[in-house]
Amino acid sequence: MIITFANNKGGVGKTSILAMTAAAMFYLQNRKVAILDTDPQQSISVLSKFSSRKHPEVFTINRKTSNDELIDLILDLKSRFDDVLVDTSGYAESEVNRIVLSLTDITIVPTICTTLDFAATADFIQSLNYVHNLRKQYGETPMQIFVLANKVRGRVKHEALVKNFDAQFLGEGIKQHVKFEEVSLDRIAIDMIKSGFQSYIEDLNQVIEPKAVAL
Repeated sequence: MIITFANNKGGVGKTSILAMTAAAMFYLQNRKVAILDTDPQQSISVLSKFSSRKHPEVFTINRKTSNDELIDLILDLKSRFDDVLVDTSGYAESEVNRIVLSLTDITIVPTICTTLDFAATADFIQSLNYVHNLRKQYGETPMQIFVLANKVRGRVKHEALVKNFDAQFLGEGIKQHVKFEEVSLDRIAIDMIKSGFQSYIEDLNQVIEPKAVAL
């Protein structure tokens, strides 16, 4: 299963939520997880270097990675791991992101509960129509798109928000988490899996595997 975390809007928590998800799957569910870091900042790769125990295997690309090499890498990881979580850059229409999204089974779009972030997220989801067309060309099934509210203060009123997005919500929203720069990849499971995150991961489990056992 290829799960990509993407949004044109910066600062919404793509990388930290990916790390939280990978930690939950790897440490708590004993799933075989790979992380593909396609973001030029390579934050996930940096986090993995500060980990003191075994963690999900991290793969990276660079400017010399060709399109064919990227496709081969994604397909190879998909064949060897239960789940491949992909971190993306903020520019969704880059060639790298176009390839990643065209091969993605599930896209998770984190957003923050502000008017500007909601508007940018809605525009981003609308822009993903080209991915559905690409997947049709490849004979792939439609990509599933989910929105995840991050840095929530109070309860998220999904009924009022869902009409703004051509996608479903996962969970009840994740509350403000500890500062990203203060953790390593292997500590995220302990420090970040708190209120809100469990409902998200349980919803995600039902998408990945309808009969999956909750945390």
